[in-house]
Amino acid sequence: MGMCLIRAHYHATCLQCSQGAVADNYGSFLGSRILGALGMAPYEVLVQASISDMYFIHERATRIAVWNLFLLTGICGAGFISGYIIEDLGYEWVRQYH
Repeated sequence: MGMCLIRAHYHATCLQCSQGAVADNYGSFLGSRILGALGMAPYEVLVQASISDMYFIHERATRIAVWNLFLLTGICGAGFISGYIIEDLGYEWVRQYH
C-alpha cells in the first residue's frame, strides 16, 4: 500500500511540473498546482507515519526533528534557488528543474 502511494506521488509530481511549465493561462496553472498539492500531501505525511511505525516513542523525537529540518530547509531553500533561475532564465524554467 505504501509503495503504491509513493509511486502515485512521483507520477503526480512529474505531471504537475510538466503541466505547470507549459501553462498558458491561469486555469491550467491552477490545475497544475492542485495536482501538485495532491501529490505532495502523501509525501509529507507518509514519512512521519513511517517513523511512528518503526520506532518507539522515546526514539522518535530525533528522527522527526531531523525530517522536519530537512523538509523546512528544502522549502525555504527552494526560494533562493528559484530566484536565481527566474532572474537568469525566466519564470517558466523553474517548473522544469523539479
